[in-house]
Amino acid sequence: MFYRRDFQWSIARPRRLWALNEDANQRIDTAFMYYPSIDAMQVRVSLKGLADPAAVRAVALQVRDQATGKVVAGTVMPAVHKDITRLREWRLPPLNGKYDLLVRLQGTHAQAQVLPFVRYHFPWEHNRLGEADLIVPPFTPIRVRGDTVSTILRRYTMNGLGLWSQVDALGRDLLTAPMRIEVRSAGKTFLAHGRMKFTRVTPTQVVAVARWSAGPLHGSTRSVWDYDGMMKTTLTLGRTRKTLDWVRLVVPLVDKRMPLMHAVTDGLRFNYAGKTPPGLGEIWNGNQARRNHIIGSYVPYLWVGGPERGVAVFGDNDRGWVDYQAKRPCQELVRKADGTLEMWLNLVAKPARLTKAHRIVLGFQATPIKPMPKGWRRWTGLGVSGGRGVLFAGSGFYWGALTGSGDIYPRKQDFSIYRELARTRRTRIIPTGFIDRWLAGYRAPNPRFARGYGPSVRALFSWITQRPWAVVVYTDPAAMRVDTRVGRTYLNEWGERLYPTRQYSYGEYLDGYVDPHKSFRDFALWYYDKMLTTFADGIYWDNMYLGDDFNTVLSDAYRLPDGRIQPATALWTKRALVRRTGNWACPT
Repeated sequence: MFYRRDFQWSIARPRRLWALNEDANQRIDTAFMYYPSIDAMQVRVSLKGLADPAAVRAVALQVRDQATGKVVAGTVMPAVHKDITRLREWRLPPLNGKYDLLVRLQGTHAQAQVLPFVRYHFPWEHNRLGEADLIVPPFTPIRVRGDTVSTILRRYTMNGLGLWSQVDALGRDLLTAPMRIEVRSAGKTFLAHGRMKFTRVTPTQVVAVARWSAGPLHGSTRSVWDYDGMMKTTLTLGRTRKTLDWVRLVVPLVDKRMPLMHAVTDGLRFNYAGKTPPGLGEIWNGNQARRNHIIGSYVPYLWVGGPERGVAVFGDNDRGWVDYQAKRPCQELVRKADGTLEMWLNLVAKPARLTKAHRIVLGFQATPIKPMPKGWRRWTGLGVSGGRGVLFAGSGFYWGALTGSGDIYPRKQDFSIYRELARTRRTRIIPTGFIDRWLAGYRAPNPRFARGYGPSVRALFSWITQRPWAVVVYTDPAAMRVDTRVGRTYLNEWGERLYPTRQYSYGEYLDGYVDPHKSFRDFALWYYDKMLTTFADGIYWDNMYLGDDFNTVLSDAYRLPDGRIQPATALWTKRALVRRTGNWACPT
């Protein structure tokens, strides 16, 4: 067995100007993002290329149906600021087909700029695969007794803030004291006090709400458990007229059970995983973590623990925190002499007066998440005596895709190869004629791809005759073809980069720059279903690392005071993809 991977990607649109007319002094730079699921568009127009930008009284937009010539929507861009105007979210009517975005400058004699885009519809949209309310084995129903929430292998006791008072993982306590919220204002430190109640208790979800106050600050907490023991918490810090020096959420951990740590930011192959630093006082802070595009010190995922148990705290980004250009880092690990290792989350990291409510979303989860499957040590590759042979089809080429990692369906969506693989798995007869016809049907986009087709397809048919215990299929949820009808429609909704080019060659795909929003999950489950109901038993996900989504409409990315965008990391959307796929695979 071998693994093959070809890389091909396009990160951002090239630097080019769209001509309004033949005059080089009459050029504008227009870029747009179209979001089919919410029928909306985001537009940016730069007038810096005009000889006299001040002559432009307004920038008008229209959407025109290419088939009928009818204008289906129109609006005027916001006022121009520093020769640029941005329209964050322009709501459009439902579209179907090919369209043009028309850009007209009022106050000049320039012709309208015409930018084409498409909205095609697909049978997988809004499907319900994997959305049943059920529990995937080996997870067990959530139980609530008094103020304690129990999930598999762990028990969480709650306090009045809607946070943990104690956590028991595999029979050991992980906290030395309850989690707390501290507020510093006017030279005094206040501890938050509140009252919590459960508002929903079902086998698959538990919800607790709390209201609390700490000196001049009032707030609320809404904590929602999933059956894998993950508690997603929304902290709301209320408005206050007083200046807050800082606000800190503290997780006091049993130091001797936390010899290891893992800090994860936006990227892969550079995130620290190793020993928790020694010493007293601050032993680590978020500034020490490497990152790609995250601005500031925020670390989206931080775990501390040991080989068997630990605690993870995570969030998509620092939206709602008060940390912009603060000297105090977002997260700190502080060791006390009494055997406590405190995790500090500096929600307000610099003096501030909250003129509006701040909503902060965090995840808390104790490990281990679930027990290892029985007999997992006997899971082996094919040909190992005494083991359960697992066949890993480690590239899209094996199961007939056009690209190594850009597709989740075979070439031209011809699923006959799935049926032949299933038949070969049953009969152990290789369909030589079918394979020859299949390979003859490729129109290779480049020589690198062409070399991968024949050896890969023939290898999978050969291996599958050995009747493996399980067949696991490679997919890449961070990749998407951009030359297809699906890719051209959902380019902006799934791609993590703002304003990419809209021209792509045959077989081209983005790799590592996809955020699996709801529509992508609909798309993925539709095609996972076709794999898993024919020849495959499991899905392997590549590139499930945290990324950088700069989409300020569909993700939690947001614009900082200096105009830069703080990206989201797709943490919650990737979790949703995994959970939904697991729910689909669970026998009902």
